[in-house]
Amino acid sequence: MVFLGLTIAGIGFSLLIYFIDRIVSPLRRLMKAAEDITIGNLTQGIVCLDTDDEVGNLAKAIEEMRLALKDNQDKLFAAHNELERRVKERTNELEEANKAIRRLNEELELRVLERTGLLETANQELQEANAMNQLLLQTIPFEMDIVDEEGNILAFNPRLESVFGKEAIGKKCWSLYCDNQQQCPDCPL
Repeated sequence: MVFLGLTIAGIGFSLLIYFIDRIVSPLRRLMKAAEDITIGNLTQGIVCLDTDDEVGNLAKAIEEMRLALKDNQDKLFAAHNELERRVKERTNELEEANKAIRRLNEELELRVLERTGLLETANQELQEANAMNQLLLQTIPFEMDIVDEEGNILAFNPRLESVFGKEAIGKKCWSLYCDNQQQCPDCPL
């Protein structure tokens, strides 16, 4: 009887181990798959999908989650690669544009220097011409003025200044020279 009891207990214990292993082993594989998913390893599929019990349903749900995460990860990598490609492309475009801007800036600086030199030369020549004109005006032995095309007095020599005063500059020439204060009928202006 003891033998029979021990045999039944041995069979019961073996069945218990067998059923525990049938439940615990798939749960361990699910835990391992969940750990892999947690660390980002989405390449390893779940192997205990062949049962129709709760563990099998849980395994199928985890596998669907893994596949969805893998799909999203693949899409994210593809979007990342596309964005990286676009950034490189745009960076190259901006670098080319910056090179062109630097070239244009250098050209403009050269033009500015060239034009500044031309303006300085023209200004020097103008100052020399003005000095010569002033010298001529100062040395002419009779009254003389310079008027623009509208008859405005721009300058005169000291002899004419002594007659009309400095306030005559800017006035119409006929207002000083004509008694009727009107432009002369045969005026060359």
